[in-house]
Amino acid sequence: MKKFVEFLVQSLVKAPQNVVVDELHDGNSYRYSVSVDPADMGLIIGKGGRTINSIRLLAKAKAIKEGVWVDIQLLDNHPNGRTIENTQHQGQEQHNDNVEETQGF
Repeated sequence: MKKFVEFLVQSLVKAPQNVVVDELHDGNSYRYSVSVDPADMGLIIGKGGRTINSIRLLAKAKAIKEGVWVDIQLLDNHPNGRTIENTQHQGQEQHNDNVEETQGF
């Protein structure tokens, strides 16, 4: 699973050599902390957190197949390695209520 997460992240960034994925394993649970070059942070987060959420979704699909639980956290390169907040937007969809229907002729 770690190699899969590394592959996904390294495929998206401009500096794949700076990608670091740390794994914490406890029974059937895996937690991955991902660090990337600061210049690549926006690429991994994506607009509205879509890219990191897609990475999480793919990892969770693989985890289900393997019968394990997985969580992915994106870390900034701050010396204390704090987690980037508000990157996970589960179950939120945007709807445009102001769309007018066009009548056919």
